[in-house]
Amino acid sequence: MVMSLEEELKERVLDLGADFVGVASRSRFDHAPDFSDPKPLVGQGRTGLSEVFELEESHTEEAINLLVLAFERDPAYRYFCDAERSGYRRRLGVVFRSGRALQRSSSQPVLGIMSGQRLAGLAIIQEPGASVSVWAQLCWLLKIALFTGPLASRRILRDMRIAERARPAEPHFYLPILAVHPDFQGSGCGRVLLEDVQSRSVRHPCSEGVCLETENPNNVPFYEHIGYRVIARNTDSDLEITTLFRAHESG
Repeated sequence: MVMSLEEELKERVLDLGADFVGVASRSRFDHAPDFSDPKPLVGQGRTGLSEVFELEESHTEEAINLLVLAFERDPAYRYFCDAERSGYRRRLGVVFRSGRALQRSSSQPVLGIMSGQRLAGLAIIQEPGASVSVWAQLCWLLKIALFTGPLASRRILRDMRIAERARPAEPHFYLPILAVHPDFQGSGCGRVLLEDVQSRSVRHPCSEGVCLETENPNNVPFYEHIGYRVIARNTDSDLEITTLFRAHESG
């Protein structure tokens, strides 16, 4: 099969990232953000949920804090970032902060939902045709390698490749991260965010649905309940990666 120029560049970026991982173990920085004790979010209690909106730069710290709290017990991130080693929350913060910078470079939105004065959940999305420059990808890979260490970097790169191969060929919205603050688990904000992404997909002139994946088997029944169907299960990784797709007719 002949690869397009974009596909070939992506492969080269990932290969270069693997090379960076080897260098990183010899050139670690000591001033990465400290996430050993995430700051509490502003506000108290549960109130009605806001409309979904696009996060601005002023929400960045609150969003990173939410992501660390939401995923610190997630099996995939515990595996990626070697949870048994000291500094786990710090490494999580680096992964999410560098991912946010990558999202910003591609001009793709991060959706949020509030409960009172608190950020209750967020969704990171990629629209059909969205692209990230090779330079931005290289910077992202280098940050991950420098701040998380070679083991975490190799695991992330490997599972990225596996996940990409399982996505549908038709144009679609991709949802790499859906996060709900632990204080608002069960409040319905995750479903509200998913429905908003689905509505955006329906309105898009090219998109045929929304794709996501999960390494947590406990999440699969929830996604299936709201219209997603499993399109792939991959066990090439140390974790089973389940890819799901929700076509427009399922909405």
